[in-house]
Amino acid sequence: MKGKRMQDAELSAFCLELHEIWHAGLPLADGVRSLCDREDGHDSRPWMEALCDAADHGVSLSAALQQTGAFPAYMVNLLTLADRTGRQEEALLALSEYYERRDRLANSVRSAVLYPALLVVIMLLVVGVLVTKVLPIFNGVFEQLGTRMSGLAVSLMHLGQALSGASAAIGVVLAAIVVLALAVWLAPPLRSRVQAAGSALFGGRGVLGRIASAKFAAAMAMATKSGLDIEEATHAAAEVCGGDARTDRKTAQCMELLAQGTHVSDALRRSGLLPPRICRMVGLGERTGSQADIFAEVARRSEQAVDDELDRIIGWIEPALVILTALVVGVVLLSVMLPLLSIMSSIG
Repeated sequence: MKGKRMQDAELSAFCLELHEIWHAGLPLADGVRSLCDREDGHDSRPWMEALCDAADHGVSLSAALQQTGAFPAYMVNLLTLADRTGRQEEALLALSEYYERRDRLANSVRSAVLYPALLVVIMLLVVGVLVTKVLPIFNGVFEQLGTRMSGLAVSLMHLGQALSGASAAIGVVLAAIVVLALAVWLAPPLRSRVQAAGSALFGGRGVLGRIASAKFAAAMAMATKSGLDIEEATHAAAEVCGGDARTDRKTAQCMELLAQGTHVSDALRRSGLLPPRICRMVGLGERTGSQADIFAEVARRSEQAVDDELDRIIGWIEPALVILTALVVGVVLLSVMLPLLSIMSSIG
């Protein structure tokens, strides 16, 4: 059966529950049955029952998860390797931490996009009210006084009148945008395609490139903790952080260097997947045999760096939009008030 895809936060919690079942030594069928009995969500109930049935028939964990169709291929493939190596407990804990990081990173990106977008909408509403409602009132007052507003104010008023005349068409366009946004938000397959298209167009540059590096480090930490060797871990991480030409080119170069026998720290540095300073930490992990812990620390620092950069971007956008709004409002009011002051002074 094909179930609804789980979100990262749900995947993290579910992997942690499975880890606790494995850690306690419970049979998989009994542990999954106890989870299924406590599940009351309409969306998750079908795949939970399918998972219980598969576990009752003695199917491996990875095969049971694959049969439900509700879990990402990356998670299933990693657990398939864990089934062969007998490190399911470590893999489940690493997957829980990995999807928790992904969810936290996604929330940071959403906040960085939504807040500036809200400010832009507010700014446009303020300017729209000025040019469509306020300026015509002042224009009527000036006509009664036998004069007219400044050229800038008149131009803005004409713009507002044109927008008012096209309000029906603008409303249709805005409604279509809202419907499209809701469709993308409510339909996971469509949302995935939009995200993939955006990543292909704009990924690998600036903050998006650093987000890809953070995802790569998190995937490497999870894969190495699960017992994969470095080449398998790199291949698995490349599937997670790829999607745009720049990142795919870097991961391909890194895997090629590893196949030639290059140390992982040198391969990461030469391919540009991670900054040189971070690669020195990875090299230390190679020498001390603590690669999994080093990659976990690298992932934490990379995510923190992304959060800090997003905060800086938001910190610049907010005052810039406020200043721009104040300038526009100030120019409009001055273009109206200066002629009025001239009239008042001549009357006086």
